[in-house]
Amino acid sequence: MTADDRFDTRIDVQTYRPAAIKKAAYRVAERCTVRLEPSDSDEPILRFTFPPRTSDTAAAEAVRVFYQELLDEELRAQLHEETDALRSLILAHAFSRTDLLQR
Repeated sequence: MTADDRFDTRIDVQTYRPAAIKKAAYRVAERCTVRLEPSDSDEPILRFTFPPRTSDTAAAEAVRVFYQELLDEELRAQLHEETDALRSLILAHAFSRTDLLQR
């Protein structure tokens, strides 16, 4: 961690969707602030900022939890994508037998 209670790392946005990054950042917001910063390379910077007097152990744990949440959010998004057609079919079938408009 740097002197100003900050940790920077790069993130592959081909692997992790920006929406998953934002959701994971929200989940660890109690422990730290996570910002997606532009960079000169294809990989943006993830900037973790910690409250004053955060121990190195607590900071490392927050980063670990962030990446765990990031993987969880990315898998949720992937499953949502993969099952979209099936969910639409089930909903269409469920509503095909109801009269949505009152006549």
